[in-house]
Amino acid sequence: MRCERPRFAGRGKPRRRVSARADASRSESEADIDRRYWVEPCDAVADMYRLTAREREVLELMARGRDMPYMGETLCISRNTLKMHIRHMYTKLDAHSRQDVISIVEEARQLS
Repeated sequence: MRCERPRFAGRGKPRRRVSARADASRSESEADIDRRYWVEPCDAVADMYRLTAREREVLELMARGRDMPYMGETLCISRNTLKMHIRHMYTKLDAHSRQDVISIVEEARQLS
């Protein structure tokens, strides 16, 4: 299986030209929002439940609502390996469904 990062087909309309400084500050704020909303709560859950680095990556993608084919392609792992990571993560989190995992991450987000 050859693993490639997902590519976007079209670029859409050309972006309006903005100064480099304004463009950099906008991308920093988007990255900061993304970090606070997704990365920090997932890191907190991963630390609390002692998840491995790969399980933490799967946790973040699952919390974002990604499906198994997308997660496998993004992480460059087979479907069975992904299922194993999810099974281990469910056991450590004492979760029984994807919704349980999302709820745990949302609780961590509210606490921080």
